[in-house]
Amino acid sequence: MNPLKKGDRVQLLDEDLGGRVLEVSPDGQVRIETPEGFELELPANEVVLLPENPHFPTGTVDAAFVEKTAKDRAERKKRNPGGSRKSIPVLEVDLHLEKLLPRGKQLSEYEALDFQLDTAEQQLAFAMRKRIQRVVFIHGLGEGVLKAELHTRLRRYEGLTIKEADYRNYGSGATEVYIPQRLML
Repeated sequence: MNPLKKGDRVQLLDEDLGGRVLEVSPDGQVRIETPEGFELELPANEVVLLPENPHFPTGTVDAAFVEKTAKDRAERKKRNPGGSRKSIPVLEVDLHLEKLLPRGKQLSEYEALDFQLDTAEQQLAFAMRKRIQRVVFIHGLGEGVLKAELHTRLRRYEGLTIKEADYRNYGSGATEVYIPQRLML
């Protein structure tokens, strides 16, 4: 296996996500930046090194795209240093069980709901740690139990703004949470 180094293109093994290596720590952790500008830290054995050939087809990462994204981000900062709410990156969390659980894993209705809510809280904590201000939880329509319980748990956090996500992007089965800077960990 080739050791990873700063600047390498990598892709996650179990997800259609990748980026550039920012740092490789001695304890086997690797920090990457996705084309969207998010930073992820994960074990090095969960990523695979991609070739540098820009014509090599990959699921998500293309060197030219990464460079263009970085340039676009720098341009936006120059034009609008204060930023606007529309340009804030969004963490999308799909709470559908088929997206969260391995194939064939069976849970009771109570266990499934509890698992979905725990996942939502873990992702919210991740967003706060990584200073991501907008999180969209995709819960679907169904009978509305997950949505109601999710809203109940989210209301426990003081200062969060909770609203229906943009219908044009998510339909009516998603909730958007805005996390003010003062709540960031």
